[in-house]
Amino acid sequence: MKLLTIVWNTAYESLKRVTMLIFLGIGTLIMLAVLFGLRVDYVDGRPDTLILFGNALPIDDAFIDPSAYIYLFTIGGSLMGMMLFGMIATAGIIPSFLKRGTIDIYLSKPISRLHLLFSKYLGAVSAIGIALLYFFLGMFLIVGLKTGFWNPSVLYVWGLGVFFFAGVYAMATFLAVLSRSIGVVLIFVYLHLFILSDVIESYQEFPIAFLQTKSAEVVFTVLHYLLPQVQSMLAQMMGIFERQTMVGGMVENGFDFMPFVFSLLSGVFFFLIAYLKFRQSDY
Repeated sequence: MKLLTIVWNTAYESLKRVTMLIFLGIGTLIMLAVLFGLRVDYVDGRPDTLILFGNALPIDDAFIDPSAYIYLFTIGGSLMGMMLFGMIATAGIIPSFLKRGTIDIYLSKPISRLHLLFSKYLGAVSAIGIALLYFFLGMFLIVGLKTGFWNPSVLYVWGLGVFFFAGVYAMATFLAVLSRSIGVVLIFVYLHLFILSDVIESYQEFPIAFLQTKSAEVVFTVLHYLLPQVQSMLAQMMGIFERQTMVGGMVENGFDFMPFVFSLLSGVFFFLIAYLKFRQSDY
């Protein structure tokens, strides 16, 4: 029960942060925009045209599920930004937990350091899971009620989104234990989400000589499997919706679990290293 209390208190603390409220506010604005900007026109009692923010899309046999286009346009366009807001809202949890005075109180309790660190980690991930569920479930209900197309894939993508964040936050936990600095965590995570992950996964496409060497190949291959595969996971998540729209005719491959498997192993690795550092540190 003590561990669950720490998890809940951590999640509740995260949900109260201003950044998280902005996160939830952005999700609410997107839902309201879809609620008032989405319309389906019917012909002879059948849905004929999907109108989203003034753009008309015919609903015909090429559309397996027109609701997937809405999810691709709204969730696909905002997911990475939401992950960044979520990281900003939770980046301070571990560093503040490790401050002298605060950590002394926690270490005085009959709870192992492994359970303490994991409870804090799980609390942060749970907070993002709750915030994402609010947005994804809200979108599912709004789009379903407005169009009549109930697409459960959006809830599947929600689960993958939580998994996505969990992998990245394990790396953030390691950085937080190592540096005890919110700034270090945010800078490195931002660089990885928006720059480093893209470079690692597509370095061969850059026309720079040293990136085409054998040494560069070894380095980037190691980084590819060591760090969470952000771009690959995001592509697989959005591919679920792409295959359900007209774009789906151009998507040949099915869902690939391997980026999530390797990101899980990466998350376990970074958390274990963070725990070893935490266990050996004096506070």
